[in-house]
Amino acid sequence: MWRNIFFDRDYPSSEREIIILGSQLSSQRARQFPIQFSDDEKQTAQQTPLFGLLREGVKTLKSTICTNEEELFFIYSLFNARNYLCNNLELLQKDFEVVYQNHIKCYPEIEKLLQQLRSALNISIENELLLKKAFLPFIRSTWANMQLFQPDVIYLLDNDQQELYQTVQHILNQWAADYQTEIHWNENLIRKMTLTLDLLRRNTFDEKVELYIVAPSDFNFLYYRKQLKALLDDHFIISNMIYNTLNEVVDDVFFCSKRIIVCDTALYQPDLGSENTLIFPVSLQTINSTCFEINQVIRPLETEAVTEVGSFKK
Repeated sequence: MWRNIFFDRDYPSSEREIIILGSQLSSQRARQFPIQFSDDEKQTAQQTPLFGLLREGVKTLKSTICTNEEELFFIYSLFNARNYLCNNLELLQKDFEVVYQNHIKCYPEIEKLLQQLRSALNISIENELLLKKAFLPFIRSTWANMQLFQPDVIYLLDNDQQELYQTVQHILNQWAADYQTEIHWNENLIRKMTLTLDLLRRNTFDEKVELYIVAPSDFNFLYYRKQLKALLDDHFIISNMIYNTLNEVVDDVFFCSKRIIVCDTALYQPDLGSENTLIFPVSLQTINSTCFEINQVIRPLETEAVTEVGSFKK
């Protein structure tokens, strides 16, 4: 059950332990204090692919972990709030799109909360996708107002993060009041999300630009990489991946920040760039001039300042 066919999800050991702990608590609690969910809450859960997989998966177990159907919904809440992995980036992105649609896109008020957090915390639009991925497990855990019952490790904050936590908590409380929701926020889960939001808030306009090389041979790749490392400034991170076609690396869906693609002219295709992706055609003869062009495009103000100083000295 830990790895399932639903986009090949795989729950890491730390997440499994929390799910197991929650299931054990459920088994003990259900004997004296059975839990109940409303018809609307059940309907919301049943519309997700995850619930259907859990229902079928439980049937295959030799010993049951659910004393009744209500406890199956509680087990769903455990899985629904946990993070998972996938070794296929395309499947992981498709998984994200399905879950985002079910838990956020269908609810304009929750999307508004997401944008309130982004605006109030001044998180760069370049980190929008990462913000959504950080926000999604937090909001999933609010299904059926279950946040207070979610087991997790304890998250601690430093003084600066405490200030951010207070801001996030205020935004959540104000949003809940505006929409008259009855969500009981879990302070530990808010701290957990705060740690990620703090990271995204700090990593904004000074983040390094990713650079990818598309080359027809290992020789061309190594030659381009050698020249790029020697001639580009320290604002760039050069990928170690070797791409042999431009289509492998142009899809903006899988990248959250600005990036550059240096593409051999033999593989270059016009009109494949975008706002976040600049593509430079290059050859063995032009790589040096291309490096200069990249530096100018990415840091035009710095280049102009250097030019002015040089002219003044002359």
